[in-house]
Amino acid sequence: MFQLFIQGEPKPQGSKQGFIRGNRVVLVEAQKQLPAWRDHMTRMLQLKQLEQDTPFTTAVNVALTFWLPRPKSVKRQYATSTYDIDKLTRAVLDSITKAGVWRDDSDVVDLTVRKCYADLHEPGVLISITPFDNDYITQGVAPIELKRRNLV
Repeated sequence: MFQLFIQGEPKPQGSKQGFIRGNRVVLVEAQKQLPAWRDHMTRMLQLKQLEQDTPFTTAVNVALTFWLPRPKSVKRQYATSTYDIDKLTRAVLDSITKAGVWRDDSDVVDLTVRKCYADLHEPGVLISITPFDNDYITQGVAPIELKRRNLV
């Protein structure tokens, strides 16, 4: 199992702004703090990867929990109307790939993501990666059906 908490304010990835420079269109991240957040995550992930024998080379489960700073004016319980959960996730998965923890984020076959306000916790993201367990998803399926579907 690979588990790491990365402290810092999570930033989303996904929105880009386009500019014309000469004869070309140049795309720039709309979130100005994203490059610094991704570099920080990549460095922390590379340090953690030194503890592992090898990168993940098979299908993996990933669980992410984001703790976001609560804006002063926000009283609601849940972290709604903050960054999109998929854009927060995209930044983390790309940083994991860049750090060499796995071959590519296309190896993720099971993903659980949560976002919470960091009222009782420091801001950041908790990343947990485990090899995918096919037995878990096939639990309770008859052996003959597993064989018929080429799952064994």
